[in-house]
Amino acid sequence: MSGMQKVPHKIGKLLGVTIASLAVTVAMSTSASAGSDGPVVVDSSGYKARGVFLSYGDHIRVSDDYADGKSAVVLWNDPTGEERRCWDSNGALNGMTDCNYNLQEGAYVHYEVCLGEYGSRQVHYSTCGESGWGYA
Repeated sequence: MSGMQKVPHKIGKLLGVTIASLAVTVAMSTSASAGSDGPVVVDSSGYKARGVFLSYGDHIRVSDDYADGKSAVVLWNDPTGEERRCWDSNGALNGMTDCNYNLQEGAYVHYEVCLGEYGSRQVHYSTCGESGWGYA
């Protein structure tokens, strides 16, 4: 009979370890899926500007990749639907400009990259390229 008592104890211990392991796995997968980066998007010419949404820290980055006197701008919609802008106005070919926002967890971000005139804040909508989605 003492042999029977040991089997349930071992099963109970194994079950406890399995449940604890499952709880850690679920917790880790939940936190890892809290946000999702969006794809890199380009303007309609395909090589003058790039933009991207990065979920960790809610960053939008934009890069002016062509010295033509125009600025690159990422247009995006915040959770209320308002159009927002992230400009790269400091010249071409010098890396990405970072715009840091504080978005509500779980918010979807729709964005596209265009060319424009930073001084007058005029966007040349005909240059807007493909769009992307990210998840904060």
